[in-house]
Amino acid sequence: MLARVKDPATRLVYAASLLVGTGYGISIALTALRLNALGFGKPAIGSLAAVFAAGIVLASVPMAALVQRFSAKTVLVVSLAGYAACVGVFPFLESGAAISAARFFDGACSVATWVCFETVLLRRAEAHQKAYVMSLYAVAVALGYLVGPLLAKGIVAFAPMRMAFLASSALAAA
Repeated sequence: MLARVKDPATRLVYAASLLVGTGYGISIALTALRLNALGFGKPAIGSLAAVFAAGIVLASVPMAALVQRFSAKTVLVVSLAGYAACVGVFPFLESGAAISAARFFDGACSVATWVCFETVLLRRAEAHQKAYVMSLYAVAVALGYLVGPLLAKGIVAFAPMRMAFLASSALAAA
């Protein structure tokens, strides 16, 4: 499949997408479990999912202007660092307010990452390959979503849950 993709920068985006997708998969698999362990009930866990979504929506609004002003690469680097920070600090937070802030910025950084990856890919792709290039991006992220929970299960079998969140953070920072 990748044989048709000659551009090294596009291949780099796929590799980064796979790593970040794996980090997302780890975090997604364990977030509700961590919140439950802290004593949050189902309604509160659902509300925190909505806070994450609010971060996505509110960060989406200015995203085009940010990418035009600072470049997709710059916004991508900042958003990856932001996501790594949010997921890395998450297992050490206990208050609802602190967790809400982390979840909000997790959502904001996540959407910035998606938009920037896609912007880079679409700018570099030839017109006749755009759908193909984007489908490979979707595969890379989805593979990460698939592998992440499996890694999370392995990590928590041998280490405290916070180590899985730190692994997710490290993958995004890589």
